[in-house]
Formats: sequence, C-alpha cells, structure tokens
Amino acid sequence: FSPYPVVGWNTLINWICFPLWYLLLTVTIVEAWKAENLIIVFLVAGLGTSGWAIKQALGLGGGDWLQIVKNQFGGRVTAGMGNPDFLSGYLLLVWPLALALFVRSRHLATRVFWSGLMVLSLASILWTGSKAGWLGLVLGALVFTFCYFGRGAIGKSGLKILMVAFLTVVLSLFVTPMANRLKGLADTQNESIWFRVTVWKGVVEMIKAHPFTGTGFGTFETAYPAYRPASLMMRQTQRSYAVDHAHNWIIEWTAETGILGLVLLICFWWYALTQWWKLFSANAIPRTLGAGVFAAFAGVAVDNLFDVNSYLPSTLVPLLMLAALPVALSQRFYRMRGFPIQYKDVDLSAKRIYLLPLALLATGLA
Repeated sequence: FSPYPVVGWNTLINWICFPLWYLLLTVTIVEAWKAENLIIVFLVAGLGTSGWAIKQALGLGGGDWLQIVKNQFGGRVTAGMGNPDFLSGYLLLVWPLALALFVRSRHLATRVFWSGLMVLSLASILWTGSKAGWLGLVLGALVFTFCYFGRGAIGKSGLKILMVAFLTVVLSLFVTPMANRLKGLADTQNESIWFRVTVWKGVVEMIKAHPFTGTGFGTFETAYPAYRPASLMMRQTQRSYAVDHAHNWIIEWTAETGILGLVLLICFWWYALTQWWKLFSANAIPRTLGAGVFAAFAGVAVDNLFDVNSYLPSTLVPLLMLAALPVALSQRFYRMRGFPIQYKDVDLSAKRIYLLPLALLATGLA
C-alpha cells in the first residue's frame, strides 16, 4: 500500500537485523546469569563512552571529534555518536542500570565501579546539553524512585540515591551547556522548539493522507517534502529543508506505518513491559534491577518524543535487549505453580517443512 515501495523494501531489508536480534536473544539467553552478563557488557561499553564524553568536555586530547564538539556543537559532547542528542539517548539507558547494580552490590570494589559509571554517565548527559535528554533524565529518576521506594522503606542507600538525583537536577541548572539550553525553553520563539512544532504540523498532514497503512516503513524522508509546511522553508536553514525524521517517534511511526502499525508497536512494548512487571511484582528479580529497567524505558520514551534516538542502533539494540531479557530471567521460575509467566514446550520437528519458504525468502533477500 506504500506509494514508495522501493524505498520501503530497501529500508526493511536493512532493518531486518533488529527483530532478528530480539528473537535471537529470546532463544539463546535463557539463563539469568547470561542475561546479567549481557547487561554488564553493555554497561562496560557505556563506561568507555562516558569517559570519552568527559574527555571531550574537559578539552583533553585532540583529533577531529574534539574539533566537531567545539566548532559545530559549541562544546556539547558527542563521544563519537555524531550528535549530542544521540549520545544523550544512549546514556539514558546506562545510568539507571548502573545505579541498580550499585545499590545491589555488596563489595567495595564493585560499588566504586558502578557508582563511578553512574556519576560519569549523568555528568555526560549534562554536558550533551540535550533538552529532551534532560526531560528523560528527570522522568527516569522519578520512575526509579517510585519503583524502588514504593515497595519498601527508605534506607541509607535510598537516601544516597535521592541525594544524587537531587544534585544532578540542581547541577543541570548551572552546568554549561545544559543550563543555557534549558533557559531557551522559556522562549516561545526558540529555534529548536519552533522547528519541531512546525515539522509536526507537516507530519499530521501525512497521517491524514494515509491514516491506516501510512506511507511505508522507512519512507519518511522521501514522503515528507510533499507535506512540508511552507513556513519551514522561510528560514532556509539546513535542518529546515532536509528533514529526515519527525523528532517524535510516535507520530513518525504512525506516518510511516499508519494506525495499524501504531497498534502493533504499542502491543509489542506493552508485552515487553508487562513481562518485566510480572517479574517485578512477583519479586522474581531484584527490586533495583526492575527499577533500573523501568527508568531506562521511561527515559528513552520521553526523550524520543522530541528526538530521534530510537532509530539509532546505539539506542535500539540495547532497547531490544532489555525487551528480550524477561524471557531469560523467567526461566528459573516458570515451573512454579502460580508464577505469572509460564513456559510451554512445543515440538516443531514435524513441521520443519514449513520453514522452507522462509529459508527461500531469506536467501532471495540476501
């Protein structure tokens, strides 16, 4: 039903690796210790990224990336992500999980490591100057607080967490470049705000023209010029006439896949969050881990109401990892009577012949 079938199919072929990544995790990471190790590997990578961001913020070293940070982004760090907003979206997944492991840890060395990673990632978010990232940070902190303290009394560790969250929010009002960019939110004529609102007007027209099936997955950049508001061209800036994303993942997804696609998207993430909630409410996972996961989901969700991080592998790959892990974390509990997640074995050996068409299709696409 897409008016741009070639673009849509090419994008779909390029993106097929992401659902395959999700499916791969659900059938291979079926033990809790493997899931935990996967999270740790992701966070160790986050340590390197945060360290690079801090290095850029302090102006240490040299190279092209440091020049890009200084000249193109006015000191807003990127850590090789290409854009400060992209880095912010990535780190919104890092800090709550690091905080969860910090609270859970009982050894001095690990507590120092995880607390260090948490502080570095929070500082890096502030140095990105991402306003959407700041909103994601605030909401993520609120969700972590609700999930963690809503199920028990506040102890010494809890007070430390509250202090860190409070200091981070306070520092964001004084640390450059975040402080300067937050002040711009009060200006209704702010270029960033005006740009997004104007782009969204064009996206709404796209949705009205193709309400049920959209223009086709991955066709936004191709389809949008036909619906671009004339006022968007008046300023004649690069970002005004080369709009590749809607800076809002909900309406962009709806414009590309229609109401049907939006329903499927909501169902997928509802399913993933429901599985985490079942584990969390049944005390099948540490309370800190559940709080960290929900904070990560919440932070990225609100961030992508104003940015485009959900389309980047640096954000999408760990997001799908977190969506798949409840399958692994529930394995040691699935045989307990009354446990909210049940496991069922199905013998598909007699139906392998039905996989032949899929194999032929995959071979053709390759």
